[in-house]
Amino acid sequence: MIKRIWAELPKQHVHLGSFLLRVGLAVIFIFHGYLKLSQEGGRAWTESLDGNVQMAVAWGETICGVALLVGLFSRLAAVGLVVIMVGAIVVQTGRYDFIYVGDFPRANPSRIPTGAEYNFALIVMCLAVVAIGSGVFSIDHFIKRRLLGRPADVSPR
Repeated sequence: MIKRIWAELPKQHVHLGSFLLRVGLAVIFIFHGYLKLSQEGGRAWTESLDGNVQMAVAWGETICGVALLVGLFSRLAAVGLVVIMVGAIVVQTGRYDFIYVGDFPRANPSRIPTGAEYNFALIVMCLAVVAIGSGVFSIDHFIKRRLLGRPADVSPR
């Protein structure tokens, strides 16, 4: 058993990688979207944006997160999340540079502003989903293979 596992390690596991990436991103965005939606229906989580924009971002994070979780239109969901994260950098975190190294707020020392590095990491992960797709552990794969009668391309590229 250990020899088999050892022999498998150098092989590409792009479908497992895609699955893990999608689920990790989904957990982050579903929870962030839910937290925003719990603030007066998504209209009161920041003072930087209009209420309608706040609601669109909250629902966008939640819906795209669920889409990534189940692997439905994963590439489109990831592009939507990239747009939201670029907006977050432009509106909020970009003013703190890439990594915030300024003075910490004395009034609330547990609240340290975050720079754009977190949003940048999420953008890169979403772009990886765009590049490799949903993989075989997804509804996208099921639709392509079963409902359309076409064999899905499962070879790593």
